[in-house]
Amino acid sequence: MSSSAGIVADPYATLGVAPTASQDVVRRAYRERVLEVHPDRPGGDADAFRRVHAAYEGLRDPGARALAESRWGARPVLTPDRLDATLRPGERRTCSVTIENRGPREAPLSITRGRASTWRVMDAPASVRPGRPEQLTLQVEASSASTGANQPEVLSGLLGAVPWSVQVSVHVQSLQRERSYPMRTIDLNELRDRILANQQSGQPRPASNSKRVFVDADGRLVPGEVAAQNPGREIAEVPQHVFAASARLAEESAVVAQSFPRGTRLLEVDGHPGWLYSFTSELGDEFQLFVYYDQGLYFVQVVSPPIEGRFGAHDAHLYPNSVICLCQEVGLPSLKEAYAKSVLWANGFSIFQRTGHFPFSINNE
Repeated sequence: MSSSAGIVADPYATLGVAPTASQDVVRRAYRERVLEVHPDRPGGDADAFRRVHAAYEGLRDPGARALAESRWGARPVLTPDRLDATLRPGERRTCSVTIENRGPREAPLSITRGRASTWRVMDAPASVRPGRPEQLTLQVEASSASTGANQPEVLSGLLGAVPWSVQVSVHVQSLQRERSYPMRTIDLNELRDRILANQQSGQPRPASNSKRVFVDADGRLVPGEVAAQNPGREIAEVPQHVFAASARLAEESAVVAQSFPRGTRLLEVDGHPGWLYSFTSELGDEFQLFVYYDQGLYFVQVVSPPIEGRFGAHDAHLYPNSVICLCQEVGLPSLKEAYAKSVLWANGFSIFQRTGHFPFSINNE
């Protein structure tokens, strides 16, 4: 009986073996099944015997098995079948390839080559079902030492017993660009004199090119007269104000050093520079508060414990955004006063949490 005439059903199902079964497993399964259904045995079945024999004929050698795989095994389709990634030097990125099984049954997925010099497989499914595409996830990385296209390298594997592959190519962009201006040595002494003269005359943005200073796209200082000789270049003008911290900030630093808890530090929250400080109430509750200046007043916001939106403005004297109602205007005009009143509030809040009553305001009586 020829194998081509006998393959009328799924040979793997007929023999009860997986598509990945070895030839030894296929041979043992055939011997067991053929004995069970042999027509000369009690309960034998001639048709079943012919089907078992045909299934074995279809799987007994590599050529016949390849034919069976094309009809009954997994059929991997990968999209894209070539993965091209363009990255900057040193950049790392995650990419994916879709793998689809157009065969009749679920098949296990294995990776035979999952790593190369510029990429590696990060995640892959254990198997792929028909009609349910899965994702292969790769991490590609561009070397910071070289630019241009790397030689394509092959990601490969098996879906069931069927091989598949994807070419992966990483192109590294060149970050070199034409310099904005011809190389020159700038006279830093002349630059100093120019800037100090503008500061003394109150002209941080002078109109004359002989007084102006620019910075080009390579981070180089460019005198205004040089910039004027190269119109159309991408440059940024330097505003020549005096470098100085605000007088208010200097005054605040002195107050904090004298009156605030140790460890108080300056930081910025939501665009407001301010002071973060910590202390413990008389009842042992720990607080972390943030005081900041806005439109003439100092406001205090509770950072810890996390109580945002949990208490009413009247009962706990706290707005939904955790800003404390220090007074009718919410904020106070003095940093030291805002700090002192916030400590009083914290002790009142400790009592409020235990009794439901805030003790330090007549409007809570």
